[in-house]
Amino acid sequence: MIYQIKSSFKTILRLTILLPISFLLVGCASDLFIKGNQEASVNELLRTIDSCNKRVLGTDFKQLEGKIFFPAGYKLTSSDFSNQQKPSVEEAALIAKLISNQNLCESNYLDWAKEHAPKATQLTMVYSSLNIDIYKKLAAGGDTYGQAVSNLFSNLAAYWKHLKLLEINIAENNKESTKQFLRDYLIKSAIQDAQNPTGNLIVGCGARGVNFVTGSCN
Repeated sequence: MIYQIKSSFKTILRLTILLPISFLLVGCASDLFIKGNQEASVNELLRTIDSCNKRVLGTDFKQLEGKIFFPAGYKLTSSDFSNQQKPSVEEAALIAKLISNQNLCESNYLDWAKEHAPKATQLTMVYSSLNIDIYKKLAAGGDTYGQAVSNLFSNLAAYWKHLKLLEINIAENNKESTKQFLRDYLIKSAIQDAQNPTGNLIVGCGARGVNFVTGSCN
């Protein structure tokens, strides 16, 4: 009886330790975003990008506002996407300045990723790189402002979708990792119990009970 109580206590103790660990693994590792949700985090990234562009261009930023950059809270309209105007020589020079100084902004984007979504760092840098490609084509006169706005919008939509897919993949992978952790732990515990001679005796004697003095069944 004493052993049975100890054995039961050992099992309860294992579960008491194991369950918080399993909940911790499931609860904290399934999310891509460690600060806020996707919408809040991406909005913060867009503010970071906007702030950097303004630092690089200074007061000249106003010349591109309403064409390629828009005020906070502005809702794009069909006319923004259908703008057939191409950058003037002066505007192209400003866009080129923005492109050549984008390396100054990269540390800001990395800081954002570190604070909001470390596992999305590479994806975020690809998103930024694709935006630069759009600026390059615009500055070279290959696209109109409307085409550039459309491409930037599409790039943001793709980035949003890939963030969601990444979050789902991380959650699924962590779910499998947690399952494997629990499986390995329980198998290890079962092996340890099976190797305990007293434990085997209790199982073997069943309802007859164990005589621990003689090491046999009653």
